[in-house]
Amino acid sequence: MQFLFSALQLPFLPTYNDYQLRLKTNFDSKNQLTIISIGSLDKMKLNEDIEDPDPSQQNILSYLPVNNQWSYTIGAVYKHFFKDGFHSFILSRNVLNNKLYKYPENDETQAKTFDYDSKEIENKLRYEFDILKLGFRYVASANLEYANYTNTTLQQVFLLNNVEKLVYNTDLDILKYGFSLQASGRIFNDKLLTSIGLRFDGNDFNSNTSNILNQFSPRISFSYALTPSDNISLSIGRYFQLPAYTTMGYRDNEGSLLNKDLTEYIGLSQYNLGFEHVFSEKILLSVEGFYKDYFNYPIDITTGSSLANQGADFDVYGASLVNFSGKGRSYGFELLNRWDYNTFSILASYTFLIVLLPMIKVNI
Repeated sequence: MQFLFSALQLPFLPTYNDYQLRLKTNFDSKNQLTIISIGSLDKMKLNEDIEDPDPSQQNILSYLPVNNQWSYTIGAVYKHFFKDGFHSFILSRNVLNNKLYKYPENDETQAKTFDYDSKEIENKLRYEFDILKLGFRYVASANLEYANYTNTTLQQVFLLNNVEKLVYNTDLDILKYGFSLQASGRIFNDKLLTSIGLRFDGNDFNSNTSNILNQFSPRISFSYALTPSDNISLSIGRYFQLPAYTTMGYRDNEGSLLNKDLTEYIGLSQYNLGFEHVFSEKILLSVEGFYKDYFNYPIDITTGSSLANQGADFDVYGASLVNFSGKGRSYGFELLNRWDYNTFSILASYTFLIVLLPMIKVNI
C-alpha cells in the first residue's frame, strides 16, 4: 500500500502483513481438535517526500507519530461428543505489541517528544457444556484468564496551560473470571423461539471489578413466526466490558495508578426489534431497529470529553485520568437483503446510526 499512498501523496505510508492458520482433526467419532491462529505485522512511516505539502498534509505530518505493531492469536478447541451434546475445552493466547514515537518536526537528531511501547498478553481457558434435552438446548460455560500488560511511556501533555513531561512504567497482572448459563428452544407449536441467558464477569483489579454481581448481564430474545414467510424478533440484553489497558495502567510520574480505585466495567443495555420476510427459498429481506444505552463510560477529567471520542487516529487510546460517570445512547436500524444462487450468494446491507452523547458529565 506504500506505493498507492505515495502516489496519492498521503502523509503516512503503511505496510500490512497477515497470516492465518486452521487445523482440524477428528480422532474418532467422539473426539475433535481444532487449532486456529491469526497474526499481523504492521509498519508505518511518514511520507516526508511530499513536494510542497498543503496545510492539511503539514498538520498531519506535524502531529502523527510513527506506529509499528505486531500481534498474534492462537487457540485450540477440544470437543468430546456424547449422546445429547458435547464438552468443549478452549485454550488460547493472544499478544499485541504496540510501539509509537514522535520526533519534533520529525527530526531524529532531536530528543523524542513521544515514546510509547506496550505489550498486552492474555492467556484464556474456557469450559463449555452443551446439551439438548426435550427439544431445549442448554449451554453452561466458565472461563478463567490471566492478563499481563506492560507499558513504557514518555509523553508531553498540556495541563493547566503548561506543557509537562509524563514518564512512567506499568506492569499489571490481572486475573479475570466469569461464567454463563443459557437455555433456548421452541414453544407454541414451534412458532416461538425463546432464548434466556445470564452472565457474570469479574477480575481482581479492584473491589468494584472483583464483585461479579456488579457485572450481572441478563439477556432474553424471542423470535415468532407470524406466517411461514414472516418472522418478528425482539431481544433485550445487558453487556459489560473492561476499559482499555492504557486506562487501567495509567500512572503519574511518581508511579501511582491514578485510575485504580475508580475503575469499573463499561456497561451497555441494548434493545432490538426486527422483522424478516422470506420471498422465496433463495431471497430474504430483514429490517432491525436497535437502541443502545451506555453507562459507566470513562471521561477524560482534563478535557471533560468521553474516551468514546478517542481512538480514531494513530495515537494512544485511553491514556488519561478518568472517572466513570459517562453516559450516552445510540439508535438506528439495519436493512439486510440476501440472494442465494446455485454457486454463490449476494448480501446487501444498509445501516443508519445516530450516536448521542449529551448525557455525559464530569464529576471532579
